[in-house]
Amino acid sequence: MLSGGDMINKGSPAWSDKYRCVEWPSLNGIVEAMAFGNHDSDYGADVFGECSKSISYPILSANTIDANGSALFARWTIVRRRGVRIGVFAVAGPDFDTLVKAAARETGSIGVSIYDWAGMSPGRWRALQAGWGTSSP
Repeated sequence: MLSGGDMINKGSPAWSDKYRCVEWPSLNGIVEAMAFGNHDSDYGADVFGECSKSISYPILSANTIDANGSALFARWTIVRRRGVRIGVFAVAGPDFDTLVKAAARETGSIGVSIYDWAGMSPGRWRALQAGWGTSSP
C-alpha cells in the first residue's frame, strides 16, 4: 500500500489540529511509502519532523529540495512483491508553490521548493533510474 501524502491538514479535518499525526505509526508495516503532500508541512518543520520520526516507511519526493538544492526526502524506494522489484517515486507538481503556504516554505520552517519534474534534465532522470538498480535510495 502507498500513501499519497496529505496525512495532516491544518483546519480540515479538525481532528488534525488536535491530534496531528497520531495515525501515522499505526500504518507501519502496512504502508510501503508515502509521498510528500502539499499539506504535510501545514504545521511547520518541527511538527513534520516529529511525525516523520514516528514512522518506518520512507517519505518520497524526487523533486523537493532545500535552499541549498539538496533533496529533502528519499527520491525513490524499491518494493518487492512476489520476486518482482517495483520502483516507486513521487514528485511534487508544478502547482506546489501555490498550494504550500509561503510561511511553510521559508527557511526556518520547512524550507522547501521544487524543481519542475516535467522539465527534469535527462541526466536527473537517468540518475533516478540508475538508483533503482540498488536496494535503497
